[in-house]
Formats: sequence, C-alpha cells, structure tokens
Amino acid sequence: MPHYVQPRSVWAGPGASKVPSPSDPASPKAAPPALPWSPALAHVPFRSAIARPQKRLASSPLTVNALRSARFYAILDTGYVPRERWISTCRALLLGGADIVQLRAKRQTPAERRALLEEILPLFSPGTVVAAPPPLIVNDDLALALAYPNLGLHVGQDDLAPVLARERLGPGRLLGLSTHSPEQVRTALALPHGTLDYFAVGPVFATPTKPDYTPVGLDLVRHVTATQPALPWFCIGGIKCANLAEVRAAGGSRVVVVSEVLCAADPAELIRHYRTLL
Repeated sequence: MPHYVQPRSVWAGPGASKVPSPSDPASPKAAPPALPWSPALAHVPFRSAIARPQKRLASSPLTVNALRSARFYAILDTGYVPRERWISTCRALLLGGADIVQLRAKRQTPAERRALLEEILPLFSPGTVVAAPPPLIVNDDLALALAYPNLGLHVGQDDLAPVLARERLGPGRLLGLSTHSPEQVRTALALPHGTLDYFAVGPVFATPTKPDYTPVGLDLVRHVTATQPALPWFCIGGIKCANLAEVRAAGGSRVVVVSEVLCAADPAELIRHYRTLL
C-alpha cells in the first residue's frame, strides 16, 4: 500500500467552480462531473441521495482484496485514548496485526482531528512499524480524508450520504457505512455498485462507545448472514473475547473491537489473540 505523504495542497471545497446542470440544454450529454463539496452536503440524509442519477464506480483491486481477507478492524478512539498514549496505542494496533485502523475523534475540532492524524501518519509508512501497513480510515470527516492520499472514510446513517461521499472520494479509497437494521442493510446493498467497500452491523451488544444506541442483538447478524451479501461486513458494538463465540455462531466472521482493545494493558497481544479466534 502506498505510504501517506503530506499533500502539496488541499482541495478548496466551497468556492469551487459551478457544475453545469444536467437539465441545461448547453450541458454536454456525457455523465455530469462529481458535485463540489460544501458544508451543506454534510447534512444531506442518506436516503436523499438514492434517487439521484448515479454512475458505476469502483475501488482499486488492492483495497478490495485487503477487505476480503480482513478479520479484525481496530478503531483509535479519542474517547478511550488520551493524547499521551495516542501514538503508542496506534503503534500497538499495527503490531498486533489489525487489518484496518480507523481514526475516530468525535469531540475534537477539525484542526485537532487533523493534528491527531498527522501524529500517526508516519506509522503507516511501510517498514516504520510493519512492512505492509493496513488501510487507514477517518470517521465522518470528508475534508480530512481528501486532504491526504489513500485515506478512507467511514460514515454513519446521519452523516454524508454514501453516494455523495463516493463522488467526492473518487475510486480507490475505502468507503464504509454503519447500519443498524434490516432496512438499512437492504438500502446499503441497493446502492450502485462500487459506492461502498464494506458496511458495519451493530451495535450487536450494549457499548459505552455509543451509549445512546439500542443494541441490535445477534438477530441482525443472523439476518445479514442469511442474505449472503457480496460486500464485506463487520460486526461492531460491545464485542469482547467473552462473547466472540456467539458472534461467530451467528455468522459474523469480521469484527470491530473498540473498548476492550484500547483499554487493555497490551493491546497488541489482545489483537493477536482475537486473530487466533477469528
């Protein structure tokens, strides 16, 4: 995977040139260009983008193949990791063999989030910690993802709509979506091919990471298993070594673990243990 480098410039966002309307007689008949991003798009509901004209998109074979073999998804969350342990914890996630790492900093400002990202980016250069670093994904921050090469993006049901996110990300960057019900899973799977690279199902169990969410339970895991989706999917929420066997029995083969790993005395060793169980 190419290493992360400081960009020469950052896309300007608001103020980009106006995109011709497809209904304008002067517009070419070719597919319209991707929409310029603006802060207003961050509040566009997920379902509002489904009826929009869409084109076929595709991620790079490298990222798709990495997802197919992925089993353990780690999240570096500021809700559990203090600043003084930020770099060391990220290093432990890589040494433990996490297949994907997500940066989640919900309470931080965009500037603080960017600073946290820049602290860990050097760790994802091949050979710095591990020979082949895993994909790095940012949670719900499109502008930050676009500011650096190769960063992926994860969005929730109330965040930027996946189709709009893919239009801005372009091909080759990972894009994931959280789902919490059979309806949301069906909607995710109905998106144009290449929009999503993976989706997450949860919270399976009660979790302090998202205390306001009602657990979906193992029934949703069984439901998704029965649908045999083509997209890779991950179980998330309250998953621990103690209940992993239940998740596996329900059909979950990929997991996201947050609090148990981040609060462990040796996160790397715990991830290695998870990998033996998966």
